[in-house]
Amino acid sequence: MYDRYRILATAMHLPSLEEASIRQFLDHMKSRMETKAVRLHALLPGISIESSRDAIARASVMLDWKRLEEQFELVETPEDFKEQTWQFIDTAAACFQPAADEMPLAVLPRVVVRTFADRLASALAIDAPHAYQLTAELMGASNWLELAGLKPFVPIAEHLYSYSVKVIEGEEYAHLEPCLAAQCQDEEFEA
Repeated sequence: MYDRYRILATAMHLPSLEEASIRQFLDHMKSRMETKAVRLHALLPGISIESSRDAIARASVMLDWKRLEEQFELVETPEDFKEQTWQFIDTAAACFQPAADEMPLAVLPRVVVRTFADRLASALAIDAPHAYQLTAELMGASNWLELAGLKPFVPIAEHLYSYSVKVIEGEEYAHLEPCLAAQCQDEEFEA
């Protein structure tokens, strides 16, 4: 599981466990999550900071902020973190802060952030469009399209794949060529 976390952390430019002490690493991750909670508190008038923290924790697949802090405190060594990576892998989106030149997001970060937005909708009991807008603002974008980019429409009346033949070293090979929307869906599925 740690190998998957490293792939995700690399794609999302998260701090590396190998570059700092375990406590510095965890404190940095937790401070990024706290920053998201403070932003959420500012974006939603009337929500308490405690509720905001709990919402960020729930969107990160933790029961609440107290449980999140307990999990962070249980880790004392890099080996502890590696053994408990499954507890932390879903915190990646809450720790992610894309730079302006990284928007729209690449495939893997986009999938992770979209999952976070869906979980935020559930945690706050709000509709998906509002949760996606909040997520975009939490990530520093003005709207979801700026953050994630356009998603090609899957055409109903058109073929998802077209048959074509390629000649490679004198041999003909048949294959299916996906339309742009199907290609994007394939990339997201792989991510």
